[in-house]
This record gives sequence, structure tokens and C-alpha cells, in this order.
Amino acid sequence: IGEEKDDTYQIKTTLKMKAPDTLLWKIITDYEKTPNFVKSVKTSKVNSRNHNNLVLEMHCQGNWAFFIKVHLILNMRQDDSMMRIYFVDTADEKFYIFEGFWQVTREGDKSVVQLNLRTKPKSSYFGMVEGIIEYSLRKLFEDIERRVVQLIAEEAASKVSKTVPTK
Repeated sequence: IGEEKDDTYQIKTTLKMKAPDTLLWKIITDYEKTPNFVKSVKTSKVNSRNHNNLVLEMHCQGNWAFFIKVHLILNMRQDDSMMRIYFVDTADEKFYIFEGFWQVTREGDKSVVQLNLRTKPKSSYFGMVEGIIEYSLRKLFEDIERRVVQLIAEEAASKVSKTVPTK
């Protein structure tokens, strides 16, 4: 996490996995099912969609810093050809700035999910902002990784059940 002047943070974090990039893309773009696998996301609803532009409303609550509740309204542009999602929060409740992008790429035999985030919270949360961000992103990426493993296991089990002869 890099801190710019005036309490603005620049964050770049990645997750590398041996998994199809299309699977990772499917997971991070399955917006309304996000609460099923990301523990801190309580609700996630696409309010509007026009081609690759959408408005996503999310309510989140983490297990950090006194269970802070966050309401986001993300204006998003999804570029399927580049596997990139640009976003900016317009709810203006907890952040002066909350913007960035997600991207899925390949590195050899691994897929990479990358989050680039620029944020300026409205509160310092008693000087714990950096710790809150680090913890939140670590938990988010753990939840994504767990979902990837789950879907790969489900697919493998489905293939096995199709090859087992029935009596």
C-alpha cells in the first residue's frame, strides 16, 4: 500500500493461481452472486446495465475495525476483451475517492487477478486505515481463491460422475 499526500492510498494487489483465466473472469463478473462467496459483501445488485456499462450497488460489512459498514454505488465499465473492469464509487458515503480496476491476465501456466485501487477514506478510523485496507483485501482474495477451488472441484466431480457407469 502506497500512501500519497493527503491520506490517499494507492493499492495494487494480485492473486496468482493455476486456474483458467476465464473461470477467474466469470467469478469476478458474477456481481449478484458475490455475497455467496465473499464474506464481507452482504448484498450486491446490478441497478442498471447498458452494454458494458453498469451500476452496481453493494453493502459490505467487515469483521474489522468495529464492524464498519460500507455502502458503495459503483459506476463500472466492463471490457470483456481485455478482462478488465473499471470502477468508481459515487455513493460518496465513506470515501472521498474509491476508484480503480480489476484485471485478469495470464502468466505462464497461471492466471492472475489484479486489483488496482485508489482510495481516500473520509475517516482515519483511529489511524488504522492501512491495516483495515490490508486485512480487507487479504480476506477478499482468500474468498476469491476459495471460490475458484470450489468451482474447479465441482467441475471435476461432475466429470467423474458422468464417466461412472450407472446400473
